Amino acid sequence: MTKEATQTDVGFREVEITDANTDDARLRVNGKVITITGVNRHENDPQDGWYLTEEDMRKDIELMKELNINAVRTSHYPNDPTFYKLCDEYGIYVMDEANVESHNGRSQYKVPGSLPGYVEAAEDRAINMLERDKNYPCVIMWSPGNETGAGDSLQAEIDYFQNNDDTRVVHYQGWNDNAGVDVWSNMYPNIGKQVKNSKKPYLMCEYLHAMGNSCGGMKEYWEEIRANGILQGGFIWDFVDQSYNTPILDSDGNWDGKSTYWGYDGDWNHGTYTDADGNTKDYSSWKSGNTDFCVNGIISPDRTLQPEAYEVKRIYQALQMRLKDLASRTVTISNEWIATNANEYTMKWEVVKNGTSVENGTMDVDIPAGESKDVVIPFTTPTDAAKR
Repeated sequence: MTKEATQTDVGFREVEITDANTDDARLRVNGKVITITGVNRHENDPQDGWYLTEEDMRKDIELMKELNINAVRTSHYPNDPTFYKLCDEYGIYVMDEANVESHNGRSQYKVPGSLPGYVEAAEDRAINMLERDKNYPCVIMWSPGNETGAGDSLQAEIDYFQNNDDTRVVHYQGWNDNAGVDVWSNMYPNIGKQVKNSKKPYLMCEYLHAMGNSCGGMKEYWEEIRANGILQGGFIWDFVDQSYNTPILDSDGNWDGKSTYWGYDGDWNHGTYTDADGNTKDYSSWKSGNTDFCVNGIISPDRTLQPEAYEVKRIYQALQMRLKDLASRTVTISNEWIATNANEYTMKWEVVKNGTSVENGTMDVDIPAGESKDVVIPFTTPTDAAKR
């Protein structure tokens, strides 16, 4: 008698690095060079914290598709299994990252490094991630963790990935010259300073820190990426503001049960807390000092698009256009998709004069994936164009 049965969908695809150890090294999926138009993503809901429903996850992924985002780094821990199923369904590349991060502890205390106990703990987390997620075709890269230094712990993770899964590549920003790390990665490099001679495909695992009035320079980053084949994109930090619905209290400290705002840092601190040992601690004025450091997404906690999201959508789009010659009305269109012809879409054009549309039309443009073509836009030059 069957006591328990489970099922999972599987898929077939090939992930590889061609011309490794040369300046022509490229990350490919199914033989095609890919460009990562990605984001880092924390599991975050303004009402329920780290808990997201399948409906929530679908909304996130559909927003990503609308914004031309094609990849997610699960920063910095494996996500809910449902998220991977949906990435398989919708078509999102995933860098799957183990729950290993010590941040300042890597330099201050050499954690996890090669310390007894930490080596086994780090490797265990890598094993659990790979064995749980190995059947999701959306996962194209393993990452042993984030900002964790080097040492035997990281080596054990990298070795496990390489020895137990030859169908994916390994990323780790903290140890680029490790022989088991397949791609070169940096965080927040200066524009023009991305590594172009690493003999490995280059990714920015974090860039364009979207905190406050930020995300400037994206256009310049992508001019560099599109001009240098070994630069294969990156993951914006990050997707959604990490903030929570925080009660608005009146002058007497009372809440009406419904009024909230998106709080951060010390905004949740009210009164005292008694720990398990019976010690009473006052957290009414405690702050970490990081202020709104986690409010750094391109969308708000309720998934409202912020202004920078529209910039991301425009620069990440696969059909890139530039004016070649105004006199002949010629525009060069580059199709950066790996499998989609531009003729699957209707091209719309419009002439705008002083904010008012004076002429518009539609065209069918046949541009195979990976190719560019000059296209003549059949607009009429305004008679007073020279005066403007």
